[in-house]
Amino acid sequence: MELVTVICERDEQDILLQAHSIDKFIEEPCSHWIKVEDGSKSILEWKDLLAPYYKRHRLNLVFTERPDGPHFPDPYGLGYRRQMTEKLKLAARVESDNSLLLDAKNIFVRPTKLSEWPYKNGRGVYTYLENEPADWFPKKWIYYIHEKTGLEIPKRFPPHMATPFALTTKYVKKAVEHPLFESLYFNTDVIPMTETFYYYFFVPDTELDPHGRTIYGSMNHLRLTRSVENYVSDCLYLCDEQDSPTQGAHRRLRALMPQHTKDEYRDWLIRRGLDSKLVNDYVYFVHTDLAIGQ
Repeated sequence: MELVTVICERDEQDILLQAHSIDKFIEEPCSHWIKVEDGSKSILEWKDLLAPYYKRHRLNLVFTERPDGPHFPDPYGLGYRRQMTEKLKLAARVESDNSLLLDAKNIFVRPTKLSEWPYKNGRGVYTYLENEPADWFPKKWIYYIHEKTGLEIPKRFPPHMATPFALTTKYVKKAVEHPLFESLYFNTDVIPMTETFYYYFFVPDTELDPHGRTIYGSMNHLRLTRSVENYVSDCLYLCDEQDSPTQGAHRRLRALMPQHTKDEYRDWLIRRGLDSKLVNDYVYFVHTDLAIGQ
């Protein structure tokens, strides 16, 4: 299993902590594919930043400047759409049978063997389309894919878009090679709701993993149903209780955290054994770009 992450300038603090967490907690040598879609730094500058964390693992660094393209209404702009297609295209390049799709905010927090990762196609949790309300946001995207491609609607979908998300390389390649792949994402007819829903159109239902171990993705401002303080405390408690190998927080949620909650989160990450300077940069730095995306 190989790791896959797509980043841009705003992800610098996140990807440095992620790289450090891989170096610290991934026990077997692995390859990490990182695609930088940004022109603010050269590929040599990005390599200088990241290479020190890849003494035991292999860094496959891919670089491109984001091209000028059609304008889409905020917050679902060109960058939001491109990063979804770039994730699948990058995952299609891996040399192993499976990859683990990460967002930059996903941090490993415990010793982990990728050879023992419990899933090959997703995260081991599912939803059925008929059980979701009519206004479930991904429904329009799912029906749009079906109508445009003629592909059969899968029996099951991931209930939300959270990474880490396991992929099988042969199915990713089928998804990327479909003649309508990119055109589905770059139009104003629908808001793409994400690469993982599209990917499931190419995975036989019999290949989906049974429900099993909880893998926590990241804390997200979109799931706030109580105070930020209580939400963060509960998430950290559950991560420990379930012995999840990963954790993380969306940058918008980090911006919403009051100071004492940021301190709590920082201390929790440092107790896991992560570098305090990288943790501080991850927790306290508030980037001016808080748009929807990774």
